[in-house]
Amino acid sequence: MSEVGIIGIGIHPFGRHPGVSGLDMAAIAARRALADAGVRWDEIEFAAGGSDAAGNADTSVGVLGLTGIPFINVKNGCATGGSALATAHAMLLAQTAQIALVVGFDKHPPGAFNPLPEDWGLG
Repeated sequence: MSEVGIIGIGIHPFGRHPGVSGLDMAAIAARRALADAGVRWDEIEFAAGGSDAAGNADTSVGVLGLTGIPFINVKNGCATGGSALATAHAMLLAQTAQIALVVGFDKHPPGAFNPLPEDWGLG
């Protein structure tokens, strides 16, 4: 195999969602991606995912359903989702799986990305 394609995408709406965990948001996005691709969760042969601060992505199988697939957690700061995608790409090129799922998610408290300019020597 020399080519890999993205056949489905899913997203949970951005914004504050009290009472909905980052993991729940990831599961919603994963289900939407599966539906978009016309693929069932039990057809996935490999998964990769990550979150910088909202938990381990592999625990999403507890929400999606246990199938026994290999699931690699990736953590690379703001590049976690892209790194998870690169991981799945490599696995598919290596022909260890024919179809994979990638999920990246995070959830932060209000103000998490509102640093003061003077904290960075800019004020």
